[in-house]
Amino acid sequence: MTWIAHDQRLRPAPRTLPEAPDPARLGRARDARGAQDGWHRLPMEFKAEPEGPQDRAGIAIVVLGIGAAMLVTVGLVLTVMMSMRAGVAGSPLGAATLSGVAAAFIAFAGSSLVVAWGLRWRRPWAWTASVILFTFYLPSPFLPLALVGFFAVLGRGTRAAFRGAASRHRPGRSPSRAGEAPAFRGRR
Repeated sequence: MTWIAHDQRLRPAPRTLPEAPDPARLGRARDARGAQDGWHRLPMEFKAEPEGPQDRAGIAIVVLGIGAAMLVTVGLVLTVMMSMRAGVAGSPLGAATLSGVAAAFIAFAGSSLVVAWGLRWRRPWAWTASVILFTFYLPSPFLPLALVGFFAVLGRGTRAAFRGAASRHRPGRSPSRAGEAPAFRGRR
């Protein structure tokens, strides 16, 4: 008896030869390690790469989270440095300044997290707010985060995803016409 190794399992060889498969319907499958494990029937329209532009809102969410963590860290470091300075914490004006600096950094970090939540749930306002936040990141040490965030948010796929979300959230529009542009109602 002969044995055939296929898909990492040993099975007895069939007594008759199978029919030759149609080469146009076959594809070479790969496992998680990238190794080819045998011929498998795949549909003709199978494509490994997604069609169209990709929605990169997930990258923007990660960037906003990193930015929020860095803002809290910078705010705390600045507050500690200012409080260690002689005479700042003892005066009422110094205490107010410390409280204001800490509150501003924590509020900015909180707004970044709220916008990240909105991006996650594809809220139309979150796209605009993320562009505004990344604009605030530009003239600061957060410039690399701003550039990556702009790359993610201003990509064609992300804009299309949020344009569709905006038309779905508008009251008074029928669901069948949600993706269509409004008709031109004027003279040409």
